[in-house]
Parts: sequence; structure tokens; C-alpha cells
Amino acid sequence: MEDPSLFMAIARMVTETVHGGHQVFLNEEKVQPALDTDTARVDTTWYLDTGASNHMMSDASVFTELDTGIIGTVRFDDGLVVEIAERGTILFEARKGSHHAMVDVYHIPCLRSNILSIGQLEESGCKILIEDDFCRIWDRQRGLLAKVPRTQNKLYILPLTPAKPVCMAMSYEDGAWRWHDCYGHISFQALHRLSSGEMVHGLPPIKH
Repeated sequence: MEDPSLFMAIARMVTETVHGGHQVFLNEEKVQPALDTDTARVDTTWYLDTGASNHMMSDASVFTELDTGIIGTVRFDDGLVVEIAERGTILFEARKGSHHAMVDVYHIPCLRSNILSIGQLEESGCKILIEDDFCRIWDRQRGLLAKVPRTQNKLYILPLTPAKPVCMAMSYEDGAWRWHDCYGHISFQALHRLSSGEMVHGLPPIKH
């Protein structure tokens, strides 16, 4: 059983601009991390942490976007300093198959456990409620994202299913797509209203 003290953190962050990118220094003063040198290991289990200031993930293959201009280090409780490789976005599958994005996740390759910051979730607009042996997480629209039971060692562990973004192929032989691009990716319903109401001179009938 892993030490539950791993998942408590009080952090300070300092950033510097370096050659067009950002150098990040995180100070997680009360985290005692379990580190791992096996970079081939894939773990999509997340520990909900009420003290950590940032989401942290060990596996780069799970990210859908990575900003390699974000680099730096994180200092842990025992003075150990480890590398931050980059920061990015993870797409995951929530209840009923819906997809949601987790942004500003630091990629720290040598972490053994992935940390989900409760504070960062709240800052992004999520609602968090911990009661009756469960931690419930709602999104901005108050749709339930997760219902996480408390373990025997008083941790909330959330297995997340990574999802890959779907690239929608489009044909520029369809004039509707060209007008869609010209109007900043406006919805096709809005384009239809513009054309049917003759509100834009030269806009042909849009049927898509």
C-alpha cells in the first residue's frame, strides 16, 4: 500500500521567460513523491489531492496536446528536485461516453502516481463535494463527471479513460464548409439563417 502522505501539497510557482518559452519552478513543500524510473509504464489512475496546486501526470502518450515551451523543475518535501518536461491537455472519457478536456497538466515523467488537484478543478469552474464516503465532481454546466468512493486508507482514487480527439474530415468541394471557415467556424444553422434571410449580400443558400 502506498503512503497516503504522497498526495498532500502546499505549492508555490515561479515562472520565467526563456528563449520564447517559460521556465516553471514548482515548490511542493509537503509532497513526498513515489518516483519511478520505468518510463514505459502507463498508469491512468489519478489521486484526488486537496492540497496540490497543479495537475501532474507521468505518461506523455496520454496527452492530446503538449506545450514543449513549458519546462522547469518541481521541488518536493525532502528537497528532491525533478524535471518538468512540458505542460499540456488530456482528453478523457467521462460518464455516458462524453469527452472532457483537462488543461494545464504538468508532465513529470518520473512520477509513479498521477495527481489531480482539487483546487485547480474548482478554479476551472468545477463543483466539488466530499460527503458520505464519496467525492463528487461536476463540470461548469453541473453535469456529474465523477463519483469517487473513499478507500480504506482515506484516499480518493479516480481511474480515467483517456480519449483521442477525432479529426472530422471535410470536403472543400462543399461550399458550405468554405463559408463556415470564412465566418470563423460559425454554426451551419446560423449560416442558413443568414442566407435564407438574405442578410448577407452574395451568400448562397446554405444547406448542410
